Amino acid sequence: MNSTFLRRIGLCLLLFLAPSGRSFAAEVAGHPPPVVPPAATTLAELQAQLDSHISQPRFAVALWGVKVASLDSGKTLFEIHPERLLSPASNSKLYTGALALDVLGADYRIVTPLYAVGKPEASGTLRGDLIVAGRGDPSWRSKNRREDFWDIFTPFVAALKAAGVRRVVGDIVADATYFRGPPNGAGWTADDLNDDYGAEISAVTLEDNFADVRVLPGPAVGARCELTLLLPQTGLGLENRTTTIAKGGTRRLEARRNIGDTTTYIFGELPIGDREEILDVTVPRPAQWFAAALKVALIRAGIHVEGAPRSVRWPEASAVSAAAVKIGEVASPPLRTMVADFMKPSQNLETDLIFGHVGETQRTAEIPERRSSEAAGVAALREYLRRHALPVEDVIFE
Repeated sequence: MNSTFLRRIGLCLLLFLAPSGRSFAAEVAGHPPPVVPPAATTLAELQAQLDSHISQPRFAVALWGVKVASLDSGKTLFEIHPERLLSPASNSKLYTGALALDVLGADYRIVTPLYAVGKPEASGTLRGDLIVAGRGDPSWRSKNRREDFWDIFTPFVAALKAAGVRRVVGDIVADATYFRGPPNGAGWTADDLNDDYGAEISAVTLEDNFADVRVLPGPAVGARCELTLLLPQTGLGLENRTTTIAKGGTRRLEARRNIGDTTTYIFGELPIGDREEILDVTVPRPAQWFAAALKVALIRAGIHVEGAPRSVRWPEASAVSAAAVKIGEVASPPLRTMVADFMKPSQNLETDLIFGHVGETQRTAEIPERRSSEAAGVAALREYLRRHALPVEDVIFE
């Protein structure tokens, strides 16, 4: 990976923002769709068409920053406010992908070690706790949510059986202390935490840290709708504040969870006899969810577990002591696959996990513990930009 990657993606870049962070579509609602002009045959025609498009009255409240350049010659073909700093939304994932591939390499895998206080006994008994020391692997999710949930844990079961473990006397501990900092990004707003794209950042994650709730109309008008949490061991409780309304009414559902709580409130209405609706609800302390689900997965696979599931996260102390023994590991897919997986569907959490992981790989003993993984990632990005002679001061990354 070299600077060509970012140069090529930046050569033809068009970004715009509506005021107050509202969606651009909402700002231009009510305006008739533009008439599509015939294909330009000359550069002058193309420039005129672009200028005419941007100058439409429906865009009066919008901010534009446009630069169109030739990938062959580098010559600028059209521009308007190219120096304007705008929030590029998910285009920022391009920087994360480029940084990770450059620093770590396309074949890099995130390796999650499994620790214990000692090796398993000949009988297969593991004395003490089993610790999964997360490193931010974003791949612990099912391909088809709900239907193959337990397949996520197959590599963990295989690693433990390969180590000879048949019985765990202690607890199942998910250690998420590898990432330092709060479970949210520095620039997030409080209401982000209720949406699946604002799920908590954790070095131990599961199903992108959100679960599904199925909502069906109740048996009669005025009855509560029927709620079903479709993923196990989340630790979430559901408070039903819904109503079944008359046929033909407006579907309207919303899930809300206060920060720090484990109860999710479901509000709204569904018409009687109408189709189901699936709501995405974020799961707090996802490392605890992982530990609880892993315990069940081990028992289902014939590995007896006597202890309880528990978790730790920064700034709590790591569960891995200096005397801990590594008994196995689980490796992620190669980085090239993980980058494609977060880039194509524009998955926020998985991007944050890779960004934080890169930051931690660059941490040195001189860097204070209080500096977050996110800040370490930003520092690594600035170094990447400098190294490839890219405009460092033109990239304000949060």
